[in-house]
Amino acid sequence: VLLDFNRAVNLPCAYTDLATCPLPPAENRLTVAIEAGEQTPVERLAAGELQAAK
Repeated sequence: VLLDFNRAVNLPCAYTDLATCPLPPAENRLTVAIEAGEQTPVERLAAGELQAAK
């Protein structure tokens, strides 16, 4: 089972019929995975190291 929280949204139209839902049409969906985005930093500073690095 693959659970993708990037697709987990709760738009305002889930709560009221008065809101508009900006859902893209199905033709706008890609069939390939996009593996770009935020990555974990390679080097991390511990608390207090930022002042010492200056």
